[in-house]
Amino acid sequence: MNRDPEHAYLKVIEADQDASLENGIDDDEGDIFTSGTFGADGIQIRDGHGRLVPWTVTIDSVDSSGTDITVSHPGPGHAEIMPPRTPTRLLGNENVPIAYTAKQECMPWSQLTSSDGRIVSLVGARMLAAGETTEFYLAFSQSATPGTTGYIEGTLGCGTQNPATDIKIEWSIVSNRLIPEVMEGQIDVTEIVTLDHVLSFDGAGYTTYDVVIEGPLSRIASTGVQQSLGPGSVIQLEINPNGLLSPGMLANGKVQLYDEFGLAGEFNVTLQAEPPGSVGGALMWLAEPANNVQLISVLMAFWVISSGRKSEGERPNAMPIRRPSEQIMAKPMPEYIDSDEFGNLRQF
Repeated sequence: MNRDPEHAYLKVIEADQDASLENGIDDDEGDIFTSGTFGADGIQIRDGHGRLVPWTVTIDSVDSSGTDITVSHPGPGHAEIMPPRTPTRLLGNENVPIAYTAKQECMPWSQLTSSDGRIVSLVGARMLAAGETTEFYLAFSQSATPGTTGYIEGTLGCGTQNPATDIKIEWSIVSNRLIPEVMEGQIDVTEIVTLDHVLSFDGAGYTTYDVVIEGPLSRIASTGVQQSLGPGSVIQLEINPNGLLSPGMLANGKVQLYDEFGLAGEFNVTLQAEPPGSVGGALMWLAEPANNVQLISVLMAFWVISSGRKSEGERPNAMPIRRPSEQIMAKPMPEYIDSDEFGNLRQF
């Protein structure tokens, strides 16, 4: 996340401003705020788009029971103003896009300068209606050569009598700029393979980049540390499973390009592990949730059809009904009277 400390996504603001935590050097007591002011005043804090935060925090006192602070805020402006993430890379005569979202009717304006002396102006400004979102551009008075870098500094606002947005946008003029395109593919769970990915760029010419692989992908993928890349260049990833993959597993990550100004571009990579042999295709097909639903539907249909045929082929046995004429009549028992001289019963 913070491979480039100068343009990190997340930062710790240090009271002594020696960037020791930022660079992993030390964590001494001077890093902790015990007095002073930070935010819009004192130690200034800017977001990833170069905007100065609108609030200010003042440390009033610190003791064993806690810390007393005062937070001040000038209130909301008439529009939310969003510059591009800094540093921004520009090709030749390109302009800098600025997004405005009006909270009430207002007229956009700018008061900006460039560190290289060029004049910077907001092009095409017009009255915005409440709730409207649109994009305007900051234009330079003249072009600059590739390799030039600097800052746009000043304020952007919308309407009057409301807080403006203080900005400091780092810019650099480059020969080309990566167009991010996702790299996807299938890899064997055991074999070492090399995958090619053709890169697309805006602009022309070649630039030397430091190439870094980030995320879980970095455990199985490698590439040249420094490469000269431009439109149509092919970047190769050597994939060595190292016994870390199992069938169906996803290896996700990013390939990042760094130039002299920092992170210049990146693209996402998603690779799926496929088992060796003919069974691989079947397992990969089953790994897709949508295919599982189809398979279940087909199996249920076969079950319904087979159950219906079985019901038609089997007839229940009819229960026999006895007619009175078919009933078994009890055999009449003989009648006996007295016994003879030997004690046997006599039948009559």
